[in-house]
Amino acid sequence: MTEIARDREQPAGADEPTSASVAGIRIRDLDIRVAGRSLLEGAEAEFPGGGVTLVVGASGSGKTVLMKILAGLVRPGRDGFSIEGSVEIDGRDALKV
Repeated sequence: MTEIARDREQPAGADEPTSASVAGIRIRDLDIRVAGRSLLEGAEAEFPGGGVTLVVGASGSGKTVLMKILAGLVRPGRDGFSIEGSVEIDGRDALKV
């Protein structure tokens, strides 16, 4: 679906988003543990801004925790979470904001 959306013509006068105006997300070597259980190990991903990305996985694979990290609802050291690696949103460290 993402490719189809990118191939559609823009209405006349519509501006294309620029990298400066649309945040992107970059995840590097992300390890997430809670209560001694590993949810993600060495995760790597890049989500360009202005697009649609679908995150899929088995139950308990860490999808919800990843979304909560991106939303700032889960922080390293809180609620038993150990988070290592890098999560950047628009070039800013999302784990330290």
